[in-house]
Order: sequence, then C-alpha cells, then structure tokens
Amino acid sequence: MTNYGTKIAELRTANKMTQAQLGSMLNVTSQAVSKWENGLSEPDIESIKKMCEIFHISFDEFFGAQPRTEETASETAKPQPQQNQVILAYCEMCDKPMSNPKEYRVSIVDGIQHTLCNDCTAKKDLAEKEAAKKALEAKRQARMSEGKHNLCKGMLWGILGAVILGAIMLTTGIVINEPLVYILGTALGAYGGFTFVSQMIWCNSVNDVFMFFLRTLKLPGVIFTLDIEGILFLIFVKILGAIVSALFTTLCFIAGVFVSVAYSMILFPFALIKEIRDIKAMA
Repeated sequence: MTNYGTKIAELRTANKMTQAQLGSMLNVTSQAVSKWENGLSEPDIESIKKMCEIFHISFDEFFGAQPRTEETASETAKPQPQQNQVILAYCEMCDKPMSNPKEYRVSIVDGIQHTLCNDCTAKKDLAEKEAAKKALEAKRQARMSEGKHNLCKGMLWGILGAVILGAIMLTTGIVINEPLVYILGTALGAYGGFTFVSQMIWCNSVNDVFMFFLRTLKLPGVIFTLDIEGILFLIFVKILGAIVSALFTTLCFIAGVFVSVAYSMILFPFALIKEIRDIKAMA
C-alpha cells in the first residue's frame, strides 16, 4: 500500500487546516482524513483530485514525481516492469482495497461521502430491509394489541352499562309493581345497556346516532329598554329561556338514549363480528 499520509499531513499543515476542515471540503469525515495521514487507509482518486485543487498542486507533485529530463525520458522509453494495480478507494466497513469502480458504491449522506464495497453494500441493504421489516411487524403487533384492548374495554364497560340500566328497569318494575316489567324490562335493559356502552367505546355508528341528539336550544336575542321594567323583562325572559333550553336538552338526551340503545341492540351482533374480523386481519 502506498502511503500518502505524510504528503497529505504536510499539505494540510502548510495550509493551516485542521483534519475536520479538510474533511468538510472533501465531503468526508475527519476520521477518514486521520486514517489517511496515519496510513490506515488511502483516499480514492476523486478525493486526490479535490486535494490537488484545494492545495493548488498537480498530480505529479502530489505523487512526488520528479521533473521530466532527458535522462528520465530515456529511462521511460525502456520497457518498464509491470506496476502494481492502482487502488481507487477503500471500504469504510472492512477496509478492503478496490481498484475497479464496479467493486464499490459511493453515496453521500448528510453531506458526507461514504464508500462501501459491494459485499458491505449488500450487507447494509439487507440490514436496512430487516430493520424495516421488524418495524412494520412491531407496528402491526401494536395495532392488533390496541384492537384487542379496545374490544375487551368495550366488553367490560358494557357489563357496567348492563348492571346500571338493568338495575334501573328492575327498580322501575318493582315500584309500579308489574312483574312483567321488571322481568322482561330488566333483561332488555341489561342487554341494551351492554350493547350501547360497548359500542360507544368502539366508536361505531351508535356513537354518531347518540351524538346527533346532544343538542341545545339557541334562543334569539331579546330587545329591552334601559329602565326597571325593561331590565326585569330581560331577567324574566332569560330565566324562562334557560328553563326551556334545559327542558329541550333533557328531552333530546332522553330521546337519544332510547333511540341509541334500541339501535345498538340491533347492531351489536354485526359490530362484534366486525371487531373480531378486524383483529384477525391484523394477525
């Protein structure tokens, strides 16, 4: 291996540059420059060209060639022994010397030039594919876990809804002393409470139906005079408006509960099948 490290260090020092400054101008790391100067690796031909331009020297001066004379010209006319193959670059990962441009690949990441041999390039590409595959698998597992958690959460909260609505229907039946009401009503109330609450947790169309009924009554503005009678009139109208708005909101809420519960009781089997299919599709 021809050692250009001393030459590079002399040129850099003479031009008052740090290894980091030279590396930045060559689009390589300061560690790469350090390797060159310590003889651990050699720059590729493109880096040598750039250094000749930076230091304003010729190729001959960089490689330490002597000026051409008649004696040297006559010597070059003689048959020369076969020279060693020119090394164009070294792999950053395995330090493999490469003399053929087809043996390596040069890439620039964040403004830094990287040179890898074909074998290391293939290993790097394979590692990146494996990492992407693992990330995709982790994302799929997270979605499946979230789906299972949401399904179980809906079921657990649905049980609470069944207990509450079933208890309300049972109490109502006992108060009015109607056995049919607290037997059949309790069963329907428990089922309706379970299906309604669970599907509200799953955020399907039951949620949309219920939210449709959550409305408040917006009353128009009131015109009044700035005197005692006008102010009293304004207070009376505002109180009356608040009562009417509260009654309207309450009626809409009750109607929304009844409609949503009835709708959820019909929709529940299909919604449950859909939730289970979505989880299986992620597996």
